[in-house]
Amino acid sequence: MSLKHTILGFLNHQNLSGYDLQKKIDNTINHFWPSTQSQIYRTLKELIDNGHVEMQIIYQDEKPNKKEYSITGKGKNELNQWLCSGLDIPNHRNQFLVQLFFSHDLENKTIIKNLKYYRSIMQNRLSFLTSEQVDTRIKTAQNEKKQKILGLITQNGIWALENEIRWVDYAINETSMIK
Repeated sequence: MSLKHTILGFLNHQNLSGYDLQKKIDNTINHFWPSTQSQIYRTLKELIDNGHVEMQIIYQDEKPNKKEYSITGKGKNELNQWLCSGLDIPNHRNQFLVQLFFSHDLENKTIIKNLKYYRSIMQNRLSFLTSEQVDTRIKTAQNEKKQKILGLITQNGIWALENEIRWVDYAINETSMIK
């Protein structure tokens, strides 16, 4: 999967600015597909160049003009083709595990400090996924099928984070016993 399919998916439901796309990603799929503003604008340019997205300028009184993006027929075809295709097992990248991999020369207390910090990040993400905000978004989805799909994705994130937190607690305990 690429960011282009994420953007096409959001634009398939409504026209959005780059800023609004970032907010949508942050408030929905960020726990499994994060992006930066620069990645979004770079991908939007690529999608425009490929004819998958169009951009129009919205003139606003007393505010800067806004660029709004919309999906084209070619973009809808690309999105549908991707949605119907089989996907490989996800390739998970975890910067923290790379850091831990090379930390054997550090003192245990430093490794434990890093593990606890990582745990706090996972706990914050878990708190977001179990928040009233996410629950409300699921309950107010446009139909029962969308509610079910959002619920399944959210549950995947919750279980993954709970498991990651359990692993971190185990790693802290194991590290504390290393001599």
